[in-house]
Amino acid sequence: MKKAKTNATFAQIIGYTGGFGIGFGIGYVVSGGPKNNNPNAKSKNGTGWAIAGIGLGVSLTNLPLYYGAKKNLQKALDTENGVSTEKTVQLKLNLNSDGMGVAYTF
Repeated sequence: MKKAKTNATFAQIIGYTGGFGIGFGIGYVVSGGPKNNNPNAKSKNGTGWAIAGIGLGVSLTNLPLYYGAKKNLQKALDTENGVSTEKTVQLKLNLNSDGMGVAYTF
């Protein structure tokens, strides 16, 4: 449960940061960036799109953390409710009249 909460909190922080980047970048493009009185100066809309793209990338890194938190929460609930999450793996040494063998069951 603690691991799920930690993952969820970190995912939210990253998601909010990415969302801010997207909003700031698009706002920068829409507003036209800082005002420049020089008529020969280039528009800096590329800067706004770069900030928005970085914000989108940061937001996309949020997804694996979110789904990991969801998986850890489900695992914690299953453990609390008594559902067995252990996988049965066995390694057996078989001895019989034909010889000896190893059996690996999963």
